[in-house]
Amino acid sequence: MSSEETLSEIKVMVEDWADKHDHESCWFYFEILSSIAKKLGVVYNKEPTISRAEFKEGCRIYQIELYGPEHEFVKSEMPDYLL
Repeated sequence: MSSEETLSEIKVMVEDWADKHDHESCWFYFEILSSIAKKLGVVYNKEPTISRAEFKEGCRIYQIELYGPEHEFVKSEMPDYLL
């Protein structure tokens, strides 16, 4: 496959991800990155390397980026079962 074809496929993956909404885009984040890594031949560690607290903080940062720091959703406490 040519570089141009690979980039074209990666563009479609990113566009598909960009069309996701709310938490669905967060959960899809791994899928898109792993798909791009595979296309580019990048090997990555699939084992968890962060604690649950660090994972939750990443979700909080993602929500701030998505909604803004003053949004009511961001200010509320997210139940553990959603993480």
